[in-house]
Amino acid sequence: MGTKNKKIIIIGCGDAGISTAVTLLRMSKDAEITIIEREKYFYPRCPLPFVIGGEIVGTKKIIKKIEDMFSGTDIKIIHDTVLSINPEENTLRTKNQVLEYDYLVMATGASSHVPPIKGSNLSGCYTLRTIEDTKKIIKRIIDSESAIVIGGGAIGLEVASAFKNHNLDVTVIEIMDYIMGTSFDPGFSNIIEEYLTGNGIKILKGAKVNEITERQDRKGEVGGVIVDRKFIPADLVVFSTGIRANSELAEDAKIKVSPHGIVINERLQTSIPNIYACGDCIEIKEILTGKKVQSGYGTQADREGHIAGINIAGGKGIFEGTLNSVVTKAMDLEVGRTGLTQKEAKEAGYETVVGVVKTKTKPDYYPGTKDFWMHLIFDVKSERLLGAQIAGGEDVVGYVNLASMALQKGNTLEDTLSFKYSYAPPICSAPSPFVSAAENAYKKLNRLRKIKKAKEKKLDVKTKK
Repeated sequence: MGTKNKKIIIIGCGDAGISTAVTLLRMSKDAEITIIEREKYFYPRCPLPFVIGGEIVGTKKIIKKIEDMFSGTDIKIIHDTVLSINPEENTLRTKNQVLEYDYLVMATGASSHVPPIKGSNLSGCYTLRTIEDTKKIIKRIIDSESAIVIGGGAIGLEVASAFKNHNLDVTVIEIMDYIMGTSFDPGFSNIIEEYLTGNGIKILKGAKVNEITERQDRKGEVGGVIVDRKFIPADLVVFSTGIRANSELAEDAKIKVSPHGIVINERLQTSIPNIYACGDCIEIKEILTGKKVQSGYGTQADREGHIAGINIAGGKGIFEGTLNSVVTKAMDLEVGRTGLTQKEAKEAGYETVVGVVKTKTKPDYYPGTKDFWMHLIFDVKSERLLGAQIAGGEDVVGYVNLASMALQKGNTLEDTLSFKYSYAPPICSAPSPFVSAAENAYKKLNRLRKIKKAKEKKLDVKTKK
């Protein structure tokens, strides 16, 4: 379709790089495709906390040799490190050679961010980004009794749950006033916190780590942390304090970057048209607000790589942006969100009303029913759905995906109220929590409008006097 005999180089073989390569294989059979990747194996990062927790036994099930993934194809795999890119000459330099390209795809991913805390380099302090990190943490658990997780986001809570599976004394330290603060509003965060603390995980909120201390009897080994001048012992510390885009290569090549990552257009092109970028290394926009954010989810990376591949092959793919849809599991509690939180909506200029429901996943009379919570956020003016926050013992991902589709379609409160759902006692409860939450929002909206109308009437009377 436009790439016949063209040389295409993909830097990185994560979700985004693989998706680009697979798309090009299908759409550009005559293209000469090369993947440059430092590691010998591909593995998804999402399962790593569950390998630590023992739900997935060992790492062998999640890793694949990159050559095996592309056996039977003409894709060339080079295990090397890219040192520099020369966009003017359409070349790049690795440790061992110089390569020419017609199209370049940067799928360079991201790296764990560790705050500048004294003692963070002590033995027993880890981040969780790679298979090697996973193996080191599992080995450390054997001789540990207590663990501290710094950061109360999704990964941090997954890691804390994994440690609890090993009967460790677990403390989560979160600098914000509530856990998962970038994904949920305080009221919904409380649901998650109450569940975790009820299952033995300690949580410190609004807390700052001053220092990581060394054991007195073992030089170079972590012994605990000092939080707001209080000492907490720990045999193991994991930093779950976010990621930073690997955009240095792009920046050195004078490709436009931002604090969030490599800047791209809706076709995944960088500021240099024959260089594309996708995955955790790029900056993308939120669909509902237009705000620029870092791309950080595997599902997004897969979609971005697919779009990049389509466009390199001569197609017309468009990446619309993100709704920040995410699901995770902390112990036996599933949690998820999509769209905007109340805080994000307010910052974007919306006045919101929130529909709230607490129900069960099945009828009370059916064995195995579990608690289920849903908050739906609507714009008061347009009544458009803006976001959803969901938690429960099961079924969360289905409702997150349903809400995500509703957001993409611009569904309103009326649309949500008229949602047609199915029901069977062994599978779900009735009415659907999606409709129940919308009904709660409808009642609140009517009440709010009555109050506003009364205030306006009172003001009008005063004006006439």
